[in-house]
Amino acid sequence: MTARFAPFAPTIKKIKRPETLVVALFMVMVALINPLGETLYGPDDWSYALTVRNLLDTGVYHTHDWSVSNIMAQAYWGALFSKLLGYSLVSLRLSTLALAGVGSVSLYFLARELDFDRSVSSLIAACWLASPLVAQYSFTFMTDIPFVTLIILSFLLYSRAWRLSSYWLAGAASIAVAASILVRQSGVALIPGVFLIWLWPHGQPRRWRLALAGGALPVMVGIWQAADGLLMPNWGTRWASAEQSRYVSAVGPFLLEAAWRVVNILQNLVFFCSPLLAALAIDFMRALKPPGYARRQLMLVTALIAFVLAFSVIGVRMMGKNGAPFLILYWPLPLTLAMLAVTLLGGALLARLAIMSPWLADRRLLYIGVSTLCLAGFVLITFKIIDRYIIALLPCALLLLARPLASQSARWKLVAVIVLLAQAGFTVLWLRGQFARMDTAWAQAEKLRLSGVSLPQIAGPFEWTAYQGAFDDYLAQYRDSPQASYDDFIFRWLPERALRATYIVHTPLDEPVSERDFKVIAKIPYQDKLSWSYVIIYQRVAPP
Repeated sequence: MTARFAPFAPTIKKIKRPETLVVALFMVMVALINPLGETLYGPDDWSYALTVRNLLDTGVYHTHDWSVSNIMAQAYWGALFSKLLGYSLVSLRLSTLALAGVGSVSLYFLARELDFDRSVSSLIAACWLASPLVAQYSFTFMTDIPFVTLIILSFLLYSRAWRLSSYWLAGAASIAVAASILVRQSGVALIPGVFLIWLWPHGQPRRWRLALAGGALPVMVGIWQAADGLLMPNWGTRWASAEQSRYVSAVGPFLLEAAWRVVNILQNLVFFCSPLLAALAIDFMRALKPPGYARRQLMLVTALIAFVLAFSVIGVRMMGKNGAPFLILYWPLPLTLAMLAVTLLGGALLARLAIMSPWLADRRLLYIGVSTLCLAGFVLITFKIIDRYIIALLPCALLLLARPLASQSARWKLVAVIVLLAQAGFTVLWLRGQFARMDTAWAQAEKLRLSGVSLPQIAGPFEWTAYQGAFDDYLAQYRDSPQASYDDFIFRWLPERALRATYIVHTPLDEPVSERDFKVIAKIPYQDKLSWSYVIIYQRVAPP
């Protein structure tokens, strides 16, 4: 394998400005996926879009009842793009894509700040862009990309502020952290690291003034966010608070699930970081052979294997299919075992690098590590876990894995580039199919609405139905009812309304439609990955 790649390895060294390839990758991915569909692709961004529309119409910021997050910073950012381009769902998506670009540039310069060379820094930024979930949520108006971009920006600005003893940079970093709190409340996880990086004893003069410049604003915004959530909560905040209380009050299941979530986090990080892991895996496997592997490290790997296996079983026992971190009940056994092996290998490598990294010797690394641990704590304790929450941990994982890669020969960097391009190709193919389905379904539902069909008579895609006011209708009926919940809206109220609809916009992911009660009036093709699929429009022929 080494000999096979050797003739191509010098090309890595000949690239004088590898960062231009990151820009090219970003532009190619955006062009191939296409951000211009007047559609919403995220499960919650319809509520954020309605928040922006209300802000533009009334001049007053008001969080939509569906939203648990107070998205003030993101709402004004989306409103800015809407002022410049006109309000549309495309304008809101472009606002997120702009932040995705800022995030990748910031990650590149953060790596340079941490003394990585240009090629490795570019590889880190490219891995960020090619990650399937990063790419997916870059094309939405969800909070994930704005939040993580602000995290990366704070990492960069605080690191430079410490090195240069700059009040201006510390103040700019504090604005980034404050803005992250105004996108998601979990941005308060960045505050402990802010003070630790300045107060860590290292003979640094003026550290109290710098601590004040870098931490005062985030603390004030965090207090304001907490007070706003306690004193003036919307429906979503009240519901989430009740669910969180119920979740942590059951101490035994809560602790077991928290441990299981560590396995889930490992699996996702290994998948997101696969290009860097591929380049490091062979050398790591060689190190596993005695006597090259120290007894302490061998014990670490053994303990990690036992932990992953034990809590994989516990997760399935506790939550059924939803608790299977390797999708054991969905995938064929060989694929499951392969995923398990890759997760164990990648998890062992991440753990080894985390232990060996000089956290205490470098305040920049200390801040990044402490902040990432605090963010991971939020993932472990919140009442629900979603794979996109783990994106916030990705920058630190990429920086950890890239450090030993910096000393590798060019041929192993080439291996990382090849895997990276394969991952980017998979991401583009997957998202093109997914977005084409959603674009087609949204357009057909909108066509029915514009033809004069009333909204309750159209059973369209969830995002379109919610954007057109279905959740507001639900709250008008059930706001003060004990049964009111997201699950009740999604799994009872919406299906019951769909049963009474005259038209159904059906995609391949939806439940089958009764041909006794409905007839097909249109089949609209769209390209799903490598084949053609159809969105089917049904019309009722029998009374409900």
